[in-house]
Amino acid sequence: MNGAAAFVQGLALSLATIAAFGPQNLHVLRTGLARRHVGAAVALCVAGDALLVGSALAGAAPALERVGWLEPLLAGAAAAMLLVFALRALGEAAAPQAALGAGAQQPLRRVLATTAVVTFGNPSVWVETLLLVGATGAALPGDLRPAFGAGALCASLLWFGALGFGARAAARWLVRPLAWRLLSLASAAAMGAMALSLAAQALA
Repeated sequence: MNGAAAFVQGLALSLATIAAFGPQNLHVLRTGLARRHVGAAVALCVAGDALLVGSALAGAAPALERVGWLEPLLAGAAAAMLLVFALRALGEAAAPQAALGAGAQQPLRRVLATTAVVTFGNPSVWVETLLLVGATGAALPGDLRPAFGAGALCASLLWFGALGFGARAAARWLVRPLAWRLLSLASAAAMGAMALSLAAQALA
């Protein structure tokens, strides 16, 4: 494998994990629809991925994998958090106008605080970014890890940028109550399925 192949591997694996529609993606999308502080939310999500992947490439992932109880604990906590967010999404599907109106009035500090919670306080982000993407990169030879990390960071920048600023551009159509209701229902179903998968992983 050469540097280009490592870059593509990091890009593809990172895209495959962050594209799952969980709390972080839903928050960035809502921020984009509200058209308030989109750049700040996107930047914090990308910075979070850079920190976690960078830590894994520096050796954190193999060290954590040796703690046998940590991964099932994180998986169980992630399942519980995803279930809570799935129920919240169902509530937003029942009252889409209220959910969109609340998002449009959030100040910068509230947007950043919520972004930090769904990024660093979300165990599923740790499981996927640190223990899956990062551990894969950490298994590569040392000279290929920077290219892998660059690919993962590029995927994060592309995805969250497209999600936040794409939603901002399409807000004219997506802020309709029916569109948000359908999106909330799809998000609830996706997060519920992820919660069941992670719960099974924790129990196994």
